[in-house]
Amino acid sequence: MIMNQFATRSRVLLGASLGVAWLLWAALPLPAAERGVSPSDATALRRAVNTGPRVQLPDPPQQPAPAPAEPRATAAPAPAKPAAASKAYTLSPGDRIELKIFQHPDMASSERISEEGELTLPLIGRVHLGGLTEEQAKRLVHELYEKDYFVNPQISLSVADKGKWRFTVSGQVARAGTYEANNGESLDLIEAITRAGDFTGKGRKTDVQIIRRDLPPIYRNVEEMMRGKEPPFEIKPGDQIFVRERII
Repeated sequence: MIMNQFATRSRVLLGASLGVAWLLWAALPLPAAERGVSPSDATALRRAVNTGPRVQLPDPPQQPAPAPAEPRATAAPAPAKPAAASKAYTLSPGDRIELKIFQHPDMASSERISEEGELTLPLIGRVHLGGLTEEQAKRLVHELYEKDYFVNPQISLSVADKGKWRFTVSGQVARAGTYEANNGESLDLIEAITRAGDFTGKGRKTDVQIIRRDLPPIYRNVEEMMRGKEPPFEIKPGDQIFVRERII
C-alpha cells in the first residue's frame, strides 16, 4: 500500500513538471520561419527600421531674453547750504571809536561810547551810536556832517578798542561780586554763576532771580537748564543775578 501511494505522488509531480516546461516553451518567441517571415525578410525589416527617416523633434520654444533693467536714477547730491554769515558786531558802551575825515585832520577824534550808547563828535556833539554796526554808524555820521558842515565828506569810522560790560552775582555763590565780559561776548546764566565760583551748598538752583533794567524780576530754573530741559538764558549788560538760599 505504501508503495502504491509513493508511485501515485511521483506521477503527480512528473505531470506538474511537464506542464510548467510546456508553458515556458510556449512563451518563447517563434523563429522568423515559424512566424511566416523568411530570414532574409527579417533582415531587411531590421535594416529598414535602422536606416529609415528619423523624425526630428522640434526644439523647445526659447524663452525671450529678459529686457535689460533700466538704470536707476541716482539722486543728485543736495547742494551744500551756504554758510551762515557771521553776525555783524554792534557798537556798545565802552567801545573806543576812532573818527577821521579826509583833508580835515583837526576833526579827528578817539572817544568811548557812553553807558547810554552815545558818542561825542566834533562840531556835532552827542550822537547815539549804540546798537549800530560800524557801517550803519559811518553812514549816519556822514549824513550829519554833510548836512551842515562838509560837501561829500570822506568819513573813516572804526572800533579801535572794544569795551567791556558788567554784571553782578550775589547771594548763595562762592564769590559774590561784579564781573566783566568783553563787548560782543555772549554769556549765559550758568556761565555767569560759574564765574562767581558756582552755587554754595545752600544755593537754590530752581528759581534764580535776575534783575534787569526797566523790567520786572525774572526767575529761571538753573537746575533744569543744566539737565537740558530749559533753554539757556542770556545775560545782558547791567544784569544783577541773585541766588537765594535753599529751603531745607
